Amino acid sequence: MQEPTAPYQPSYEETEVSRRYARRNFWLGVLNGTLYISGLAFSQPPTVFPIFVSLFTKSSVLIGLSGTLTSVGWLLPQLLVARYTEHMPKKMKLYRLGAGLRLGSWLALTLLTLWAKEMRPALYLALFFLFLSGFALFGGLSGVAFLDIVGKTIPPNRRGRYFGYRRFFSGIIASIAGLVVAYILGSSEKFPFPTNYFTLFLLTFIFILSGILCFFFVVEPEGSVDVGRERTHAQFLQGVRKVLSEDKNYVKFLAVMVLSSASSLAIPFYVVYARQVLAAPAGWVGAYVTIEMVATLVSNLLWGYLGDTKGYRLVILTCSFLSVLAPVVALLSPNFYVFGLVFVLKGAGWTGIWMAKNNYALEVAPVVRRPTYIGILNTSLAFSMLLPVLGGVLVDATSFTVLFVITVAVTVPSFILAKGLAEPRGEAGQAVLDSMG
Repeated sequence: MQEPTAPYQPSYEETEVSRRYARRNFWLGVLNGTLYISGLAFSQPPTVFPIFVSLFTKSSVLIGLSGTLTSVGWLLPQLLVARYTEHMPKKMKLYRLGAGLRLGSWLALTLLTLWAKEMRPALYLALFFLFLSGFALFGGLSGVAFLDIVGKTIPPNRRGRYFGYRRFFSGIIASIAGLVVAYILGSSEKFPFPTNYFTLFLLTFIFILSGILCFFFVVEPEGSVDVGRERTHAQFLQGVRKVLSEDKNYVKFLAVMVLSSASSLAIPFYVVYARQVLAAPAGWVGAYVTIEMVATLVSNLLWGYLGDTKGYRLVILTCSFLSVLAPVVALLSPNFYVFGLVFVLKGAGWTGIWMAKNNYALEVAPVVRRPTYIGILNTSLAFSMLLPVLGGVLVDATSFTVLFVITVAVTVPSFILAKGLAEPRGEAGQAVLDSMG
């Protein structure tokens, strides 16, 4: 049963600055996300990086790490960063610092590729992971600032479309990027090694640079803070403990997000299962990718609209149910044709969960504690990015069936708990949002 909610306290303080620059800030943010996410598509850390690293080592640990490090590194340091940022009325300076360091790390990684053939593999990999770690961790530095700025510049009833448009438009460009990746890596005469990977990494740099520069022009209003100076480490930890002990709904939300993320246990193995068990032809791998991409693109717009108009509790509830259904359908599919539904559920459910993650957190977090709430959430989720590695261990030790059953068992509680999440808006809250336009 849904818990009763307290009187609505908007997680958005409308100011003269936010009103004046609302349209500008909205579309600059959409352009920022479109370019940034599209840029990563040229390097595709979950797919291109493992292939690239496998040219230098046979270590499955390093190969697997290359595909997850960007996500883990972006999430992991955010709680620590929150301590140093919460007292700042404006966060754009911090965003620019983190973005600049992140760009520098990626540029170094890109230029290093030119010497890939001349350097000893061990030395090259050491430097590669050093710069990749910098890119990931500095992303955590700018990530808290980014979401806090979004919380101050985008009203709650427009954040769904804000993140939905970013994903929708970047998804279209990413489709083209996939063709570019296939062409460059498949044209060894025109793009010999390491020119092929250097070109892909350089394209990523250009797109990310363009996206970051767009966000630099967002006009950030001052935000409310209840401390005039930075809290000590002990004071900050006490504040974290207070959030976790007193805000029961937020703790439940954390549990829902962590358990929903457990669906990633099986995500990398759906295609493998279709090929090895259901005897799907090689051409169906491309079909599955297309099915998932279309489901992701369309659902981004749907979840954004639904969240803006009805609230993100409903999006979380719906998408956690889809996350449970995906492995169930995988278990029950009689052939590789029906198995295509798994990729619809996977694409729609996963993208909705991650959109709702940001938006629900921004709505339930007190304005002055927004960085702490964001930091707790994202640092808690960092370790879920490593679950595919555990999924591989389970498949090797048991079977695909056991993996899918365990995935269902772990994700079902996320749907049950989601039913008890509070809706932070309520009738009064919706009236406040409607008044914002």
